Amino acid sequence: MQEAANPEPDFPEKQPGYGALRGANIDSVLEIGIVKIGLDGSGGMFTPQSNLYATARARLLRLADGTVLSDAPYEAMSAPMTAEEWSKGNAETFRRQLQLVLQDLAEQIVDHLFLEYHTQKVSTLPFTRSCQQAPLPLKHPAPTHNPCTYCFRGRWGWTFPQVETVQPVLSWEAFSNPSDSADRSKGELSVITDMRYDLRIFTAKKFGSGLAILDGAWMPADLVYRRSLSTPSHQVEIPLLACSHYFLTYRARFELNGQPRSTRWAGTYNAGPTACIMTTEPEKQFPSRHYYGFKTPCPSVSKN
Repeated sequence: MQEAANPEPDFPEKQPGYGALRGANIDSVLEIGIVKIGLDGSGGMFTPQSNLYATARARLLRLADGTVLSDAPYEAMSAPMTAEEWSKGNAETFRRQLQLVLQDLAEQIVDHLFLEYHTQKVSTLPFTRSCQQAPLPLKHPAPTHNPCTYCFRGRWGWTFPQVETVQPVLSWEAFSNPSDSADRSKGELSVITDMRYDLRIFTAKKFGSGLAILDGAWMPADLVYRRSLSTPSHQVEIPLLACSHYFLTYRARFELNGQPRSTRWAGTYNAGPTACIMTTEPEKQFPSRHYYGFKTPCPSVSKN
């Protein structure tokens, strides 16, 4: 494994000199420090692969008194690639993936601190203590497994239900606020407006480590399809590749009291010593990229 940058970003314990900003109609300051950037190898002896990863720490301060509103780690990583793939085209792949990983980090930070609507409770899945499923469970294609059975920066033993066509219909539960009854008297229902659903589909890439322990490990790779929808159902408009594996995720996005909000990206979120995202604080559930998988059908072969 190769890594760069300091082990920890040098954030001062006390508020830096942000006094000049107080008269500029600014109420908070976000500090972001890159902790590590590196390649994390699978350790395979036959076809070794590695993920490009980046970790960051983000601290949100209230400008008026320096109160720390949030101080948390974030991580993003690419799909696994061989050394030949990383160096292809004078390392053009490496440079492109680095930008995508940093963009992923930035999206995570913005989503977690400013967009995610946390009134909806996530549910702990059966037989797991550290793995939780985000709101809006997938309806079709119905998952055929417990998404938290195996977890190691990807997927062990994950199954991909097959859809009927290369332009499948995807559907999930509609957004509903479980606190509606409690908040009805406050009028919160009337101020949730502009309801939309964001859909993303990624290609799936499998680890090629040559080690039996990593057989079946997959990760999202390239984002190949995205849509903003008015309903929690959609038929893919552009044909996907046949005989291929994909991951999908989605979220509800809306305005609450005139401010943009969203649910988490659909999938599973882990915490604890066996988690994909290592944290000892169960309330901090960061995106683990454990999205829902599916595979497209193969062309039928006619027999003469």
